[in-house]
Formats: sequence, C-alpha cells, structure tokens
Amino acid sequence: NLSWSRTKWGHYEQPSFNSAYDQWNSGLSGRWTNTRMGFHVLGRYESFEEIANAPYHSMTKGNGCILPGDYKYEDVNNDGYIDYKDMMPIGRTAYPELMYGLNLSLSWRGLDFSAFFQGAALCQFTIPDYDLAAFQNGNTQLNCWGYFEDRWHKADYSDPDSKWIAGRFPAIRDWADDSVNKYANDANMFEGAYLRLKNIELGYTFKKAGLR
Repeated sequence: NLSWSRTKWGHYEQPSFNSAYDQWNSGLSGRWTNTRMGFHVLGRYESFEEIANAPYHSMTKGNGCILPGDYKYEDVNNDGYIDYKDMMPIGRTAYPELMYGLNLSLSWRGLDFSAFFQGAALCQFTIPDYDLAAFQNGNTQLNCWGYFEDRWHKADYSDPDSKWIAGRFPAIRDWADDSVNKYANDANMFEGAYLRLKNIELGYTFKKAGLR
C-alpha cells in the first residue's frame, strides 16, 4: 500500500505587505503547509578579513560575534544585510508526504515466511540550535565531548594570530550567546526518509502423521 498527501493554505488572513517580495517571503495564502523557511548556507567564513567584508547580520552586534567557521548565508535580495528578508523555502517539514508499506509472504514444503516493511519519504528534519550546542544550559554530559573533537578552533589559543583549524561544528560559545549559527538554515537539515522492517515471521507446519 502507498499513500501520498500534502496540504496547502487557502486564504490566510494577514496584514497588507509592503512589497511583492515581502508577500513572497512571508505570505501563507496558497503556500504548502509543509514548507520549511530558512537561510541558504553558502559555506563557512574562513577568516576575520572575510567577516569584515561580509553583509551585516541582524542580532550580531555589527558582525562582532561572528567567528571563522560560522555559517555564511546568502544575501538573497542583495541589500547588504542578512535578515528575515533573506529567508527562503529550504525544504520540507518532518511530516512525511509519502507513506508506504510492503507485505511479503512465501511458503514451501511446510515452511512459511512473512515480513512487513514500513517506510516514509518526502520529509526532512532539522536539529535545533539548542540541541547542537556544546553546552546545553550548562550541561557537559550531552554534546560536549563530541563537539570538542570536531570543532573550528585555533591551533594555539595563546597566540592571537594562530591559524584556525576547520571542523564539523562552529567554534564553541555559551549556548545563550548571540550567534549566526542559531538561524534556521539548510546546513542543519537532514533527510527523514526511512524504511524499516516492522515484523518478520518464520514458521513450519508439521504433518499430522509425524505428530502421532
């Protein structure tokens, strides 16, 4: 069996928009309800020189809290400022559009076998910034050591001119600090499709004569 479904907003009452771009960016009427909005990541900032020439980001103290290794977002409207106006559809939500199941059964000379597979597709999930933080509310027993092992960091913290070493995660800060890495983005999105074996059975039917 297989089913596919998705829903769309009909008319969603909202205030008047200032421009066609604002309507495209924030309007819900006629939009699929499982559309995820966020920033498109172009890469990582490699140096402070690159950060100094980057577009200004909202809530970053004039880019003052951006470090090498932080996400570099696309300035969609080319206004030199990274804010909500640069958000775009970046994928689907975690609710799957496609659900399916598959039953298999075989029998041969008294042996019988059956299996049931279940799956879903056309969905994506994102890990919130709180769950990606090295220190979650001061905790060190969760992400801390895995984050430390693969993070952007200086080769020598005692040397201000030390080279930055690249890693999977941005440089560590307190989870409550301002950071561009907290914005919803497509770098922290993952495919949610799956196929799992839900049930399996193997049996044998004995002949009556053999049980006497």
